[in-house]
Amino acid sequence: MAMQKRRIILDTSSIVFALSNGIDIFGAVRDQKPGYVPILSHGIVGELKGIRSKGGKYSGYAGAAIGILERSDAEMMPDNSPVDDWIYEEAVNNGYAVCTNDIRLKKRLKARRVTVFSIARSGTIR
Repeated sequence: MAMQKRRIILDTSSIVFALSNGIDIFGAVRDQKPGYVPILSHGIVGELKGIRSKGGKYSGYAGAAIGILERSDAEMMPDNSPVDDWIYEEAVNNGYAVCTNDIRLKKRLKARRVTVFSIARSGTIR
């Protein structure tokens, strides 16, 4: 019997943080969280494009993330609300896990007993 795939939302902070530390977050999810399928929204991609276009410290990482996304197995989902609100609603309403390094979002999700992971500089998803 095939294992049912669970979904994990990767937010902008976790993607950029991982790449800024030389970590392929999509590979890390595949290797460390077997059975999870990464999902993102169009809003998350929009945030990455905004970071890329502003220049600055993280623009190259955001650009690299967009390139990696095009080759990844991540599911893209539409959204109609601000990114953090979309993440919260999807996680709470559908039982999705979330990988974020955003402390405020992490607290908000944990208060609703959502499974929350973060990525460490070592590449460990915990």
